[in-house]
Amino acid sequence: MILLDISIFTTADANWSRGLGPYVDGANYYLASFNIKLNVLPAASGPPVDLLLSGKMYDPPPDFNLISMRPGDLRAAAQTLSPSLRGLPVIFCKFNRSDAGLTTYTEDKAANRYFPWANYCMINEKYLNSDRAALLHEMIHASGYIGDIDPLWGRNIHDSQTGSIMRPNPDPTRPVQVFDRHARALEGAYFARAA
Repeated sequence: MILLDISIFTTADANWSRGLGPYVDGANYYLASFNIKLNVLPAASGPPVDLLLSGKMYDPPPDFNLISMRPGDLRAAAQTLSPSLRGLPVIFCKFNRSDAGLTTYTEDKAANRYFPWANYCMINEKYLNSDRAALLHEMIHASGYIGDIDPLWGRNIHDSQTGSIMRPNPDPTRPVQVFDRHARALEGAYFARAA
């Protein structure tokens, strides 16, 4: 059994309860056949750590507002409130765009305000995808997965294959699939460990 440690955080104004349970359940469902499971910190039955920040997160940051909240600001708050943070930080917050989720890579200096955080994920509190796969999709990104389309930071980040969980904007009427290559990427992630 492989456990994927994820530390859950929320902004003060985010409706984290809409997505946390369904996304964790969805990820565990998709990963069950690979003997992989999420280990949610704090416990999934309790609330996430409140970052005591409010407002929309901007990525990319707007040129006209240098103090707008960026992913790195939320990541820094998570580190401050949980200095012994374990696993992949996942932050529920409001977005300034319509994506269900976002992975911020170490290489994204503007989003991270030039601090080299390990990859981490943001989940848009406004949406709950019908396939319940947004969290797992972002976790696969955070694992360093390399797809075959959409170059970003020197790697292709998505799959062209229809039905793949890593296909951008999947068809909501069709179930997504997790393939061996996705499970292998997760098994090698910095937030993975043997049970």
